[in-house]
Amino acid sequence: MKHKTLIKLSGKVILLILIPILLLIRLKWDAILPIIIYLQFLLIWAQAEISLRQHVLFSMQLDPHFSVKLQEDVLILTNMSNNPAYNIMIGRIINEQTVPIPPQDWKNKISSNFISSLAPNERVQLCSVRDVDFLKSKTIEISYTNQLGEWKQSHIKILEKMKFLVVPPAVKLPGILLGTLEEFSLFLKFIQYKKYFKQA
Repeated sequence: MKHKTLIKLSGKVILLILIPILLLIRLKWDAILPIIIYLQFLLIWAQAEISLRQHVLFSMQLDPHFSVKLQEDVLILTNMSNNPAYNIMIGRIINEQTVPIPPQDWKNKISSNFISSLAPNERVQLCSVRDVDFLKSKTIEISYTNQLGEWKQSHIKILEKMKFLVVPPAVKLPGILLGTLEEFSLFLKFIQYKKYFKQA
């Protein structure tokens, strides 16, 4: 898997570098203007991806953050942020092997509620649990929308002694060009660290 990722990354980098080289070989001195246009295209492309990333980062600022605790047989969800959440519901229950459990196998053990909105610092009953032991080592996926109407998922991991870890939505910044440059930069740093640890 690592080799496939490295080959894919190498292909992207080689393609970016190869275009101006081929222009130089084919057009020689006449390649200066096409190369300048190509570099301008890359700059516009990067600026467009930066704008997309700024939107994602702005959206993250509007995401709520939750805490969960068990009171008797009821899971209480609290909005710990200054941002409201809407359309909250349990989407899936995931087992220890990160495989979703079919709804018919858990809906008779967990009675979930649809929560239309949850204001900052507000608490609400997320679900009632008929079989607490069923939750052990499971992950509860809750879906909600933020103020922009974007669907998000947070995950409640049930740890030992019925402790809860709320994992916020995974965020992957968009961008093919910027992503390629970042991956290549991380790869170079990895090579440097590998040489350092070999010398140590």
